[in-house]
Amino acid sequence: MTRGKRSRRIPTPATHVFTLYVADIKPVSRRALTNIHAFGRDHLHGRYEVNVIDIAKHPATALADDVVVIPTLIKSWPLPRQMFVGDLSDTGVLLTRLAVGCP
Repeated sequence: MTRGKRSRRIPTPATHVFTLYVADIKPVSRRALTNIHAFGRDHLHGRYEVNVIDIAKHPATALADDVVVIPTLIKSWPLPRQMFVGDLSDTGVLLTRLAVGCP
């Protein structure tokens, strides 16, 4: 009896690295998280990473990143660093400012 080989998923490097600052109980924060994951799936082909930070639990981190409004998305890779505020529902703004699909 032969055993089938398990297929291993080869990890692909993230093309974009984000930090999303949220207030966990706020609906707008939940929408922002849903929207950035949809954007990453649809336009970055899953090659993205999102680190979520709840400002109630980590206020010093938010202050160090100059976050004064939530939700705030910070793109740290690729450079330059960019900040987006709000629920991230305007895909056109994200596509333009992130230059997704541009050579």
